[in-house]
Amino acid sequence: MDAAGELDALVRLMPLPAEPLDPGKPDGWQSIELQVGLRLPSDYKAFIAAYGSGSVAEFLGVFNPFSDNPHVRLPEAAAANHEIYREIRTSEHIPFPIHPEPGGLFSWGQTDNGDVMFWVTDPPDEPDRWAIAISEVRGPGWFRHPGPLVRFLREWLTGDAIVPFLPDDLEPAFARGIPWPEMQARAAADRAKWQAMAPIPPAFSMPGPSSPGWPPTTTEGWIDALRTGDGMARTRAAEHLATLGEPILPTLIGLLDDEHPTIWIVRAILGVGEAAVPALLDVANRRNGRLDWFLAQAVGGTDDERALGPLVVGLTADDGATRENAAIGLGVLGRREARTALIAALDDPDAGVRREAVTSLASIAEPGDEEAAAATTALLADPEDRVRAAAARALGWLGGPNAVDLLGPFLADRVAEIRLAATDGLGATGSPAAATILLERLPTLNPRLPVREELGATITALGRLRDPRARAPLEAVLVADYRDWQPAAGGPTFASIAAAALASMDGRGERPL
Repeated sequence: MDAAGELDALVRLMPLPAEPLDPGKPDGWQSIELQVGLRLPSDYKAFIAAYGSGSVAEFLGVFNPFSDNPHVRLPEAAAANHEIYREIRTSEHIPFPIHPEPGGLFSWGQTDNGDVMFWVTDPPDEPDRWAIAISEVRGPGWFRHPGPLVRFLREWLTGDAIVPFLPDDLEPAFARGIPWPEMQARAAADRAKWQAMAPIPPAFSMPGPSSPGWPPTTTEGWIDALRTGDGMARTRAAEHLATLGEPILPTLIGLLDDEHPTIWIVRAILGVGEAAVPALLDVANRRNGRLDWFLAQAVGGTDDERALGPLVVGLTADDGATRENAAIGLGVLGRREARTALIAALDDPDAGVRREAVTSLASIAEPGDEEAAAATTALLADPEDRVRAAAARALGWLGGPNAVDLLGPFLADRVAEIRLAATDGLGATGSPAAATILLERLPTLNPRLPVREELGATITALGRLRDPRARAPLEAVLVADYRDWQPAAGGPTFASIAAAALASMDGRGERPL
């Protein structure tokens, strides 16, 4: 398809704005190209003339030399990116030269996330042949497309070109930009509004071991720490208050009625021991059987058979929130007597109830429970992705080796959450066939977004399966170039995940949920 045909195809997919902002004039390009020192691609010029300033799918901004906004104007916006990438190149490998080096990268746009779009200006005198290179802002990834720009945009929006670190489900619409004077006026108005507001008081200091007056010397001080302290303070307060025994229970139970209760309140109540059970059941009765998340956690956490009845009754409440929280509480309680009620809840009209019920069912049912596995299998066709994911994760435990054939195809599902859940489910089957599937998939997973978490999940699943064939691939992760990367921000590195998986191969298996 030639450049005109590509633009026509893009316009059919992504309609033009009624009045393009800053579309420029044909005779304006000569001075721009003199500034840049390059002839620019003809399809880029046609795109600017048709769409003007704005963003593709409200996500990707294309720099416009005719804009008054210096943040999106070519060549200023491009030059800023070039300077950044020259600095990056002093410590990291960049697989291309950077303009004005021969064949160097020249930036033409940027996403809202910060991913940067480039032309690969090779050959420099044939801009209509330039490929597209995209740099991942949250990792070291690069993506290359043969170009030109308009073809790339069309193929990305239709899913014909999948960039691993860009979203692939955006609406193909063009958001017209805001004129620069209007943006400046809005910014000035916002500044004036904030300046007119009363000064912000000094930041509130949460009670904690590093704050003055710690530890508290009164019960009231410990309760304040439980309600408003930092994580360490709340943990210490929960432990201390629990030691006060039954006399403190009415006060702790009353804290469940706080506008924003916390899990530390639940821990303090449960720490009191058996005396907490009737007190919590009384709260559930006082609320006419209504269960919020915290009360369900507390009732379930008693590990007392008396909690079974209120939670099972909660599964039949007329409000979905209570039913969902009851399902969660039954999973925390962990009693197999709830099995039948949870299987029945898999048909609940509320997707949240179905998801929590199947998760809790997998945590209390025996592995290989045919009735539970059959009911869970039915949820693999649920219309809600989150329910399908929960079912895929649960089926590995409930269905055992028989679940492998069902879960394998879900590794290619369009939804990343379901692919992750199927990986976890396969790891719970205990089947050599599951190990074969995961070992075949392992080399295909690039340690870059969005499959980064799937690689980590696959490593963990292989460790859980304890198949001897996995030892060498897992040991290879320990010395891989990406060993110190994290599948998710703030999480463990690939090396630590692999080390844990290798340790799991030599230890006891764990329930997956």
